[in-house]
Amino acid sequence: MEFEINFLPQNRNRWLAHVKGKELLIAGLVLAFIITVSFIGFYSKGITKKPQKLVAIGQDFLKVSQEKGKVSGVAALLSKLKKERLNWTEKMASLSDATPSQVFLTSLEYSKEKTGARGSSNIKNREKLVIKGVVIPSGEESPSSSIQSFMQNLKNNASFMAGFESPVLISVNNSQKEGQGEGLEFEFQLLRKQDA
Repeated sequence: MEFEINFLPQNRNRWLAHVKGKELLIAGLVLAFIITVSFIGFYSKGITKKPQKLVAIGQDFLKVSQEKGKVSGVAALLSKLKKERLNWTEKMASLSDATPSQVFLTSLEYSKEKTGARGSSNIKNREKLVIKGVVIPSGEESPSSSIQSFMQNLKNNASFMAGFESPVLISVNNSQKEGQGEGLEFEFQLLRKQDA
């Protein structure tokens, strides 16, 4: 024996027959609306988080910009220090080359000196190199011309003069030391250039 059970109503063909194009269109629109609302609801959670992410990215960008500013400041300072730095090894070798044989250096002093009018607001510390020495006459040339020759040699020596103004003679004195004979002591200075 065979049984057939039909759970659909007997008038199922009639239900489909009553559904018309408008009803299918409305059902489709309702379904599309439900899907769209679900889609917006799902992604709105991400949208509300995006401004927070943008704010965090903006803060990170500001931090990076501040750090870049600090690094740029340090780089500029290092560049300035490198530019202002004197190469003493090169300067001493050049000084040795420029020194005539009868000139003997007794002192080299590098220091800062305050320049400008007293009570003025534009008093500046200027760096200077003071060179002291003595000329022992050897018969080749006079002691005073040896000093002039020495200063001219320095002026003409570009590697020594880099960063300095021309030498200025401060003093010249006759000297006589026991066992050394007569000599001529001298002192001159070179001021550091303002833009060096």
